[in-house]
Amino acid sequence: PYKVGVIGDMASLGPDRTDGFRRFLTDRTRPMKQALYEAGVLDGTGEAATLLVQSSIFGKRAGVLNINSVDKDGNRWDPSADDKAVAAGLETMKIIMEWDRIKAEKGLSHIVPTFEE
Repeated sequence: PYKVGVIGDMASLGPDRTDGFRRFLTDRTRPMKQALYEAGVLDGTGEAATLLVQSSIFGKRAGVLNINSVDKDGNRWDPSADDKAVAAGLETMKIIMEWDRIKAEKGLSHIVPTFEE
């Protein structure tokens, strides 16, 4: 299962824990994070922000695949999630290559793909 949508840069908001180096978090961060979710942001990341900005500057493609690899039942890391993430990334590259082929074939500068649910 997957969702396609907007993710936000939540690096400065941090996780909901305040232990260790996170003690700088204030009571303002939870409402800020909640406001993003209410605005339709599906998830947050901080690490990917630099990748996305740099790829845009240099005219390269980049994307982010956020996964939750915690088993719902046992509340433990599920290593099979890593394999699923790699498979999803490879499938995404395959789809983008096909879109590029269609663009080149039709002489288009852009293509607006449709997403099937």
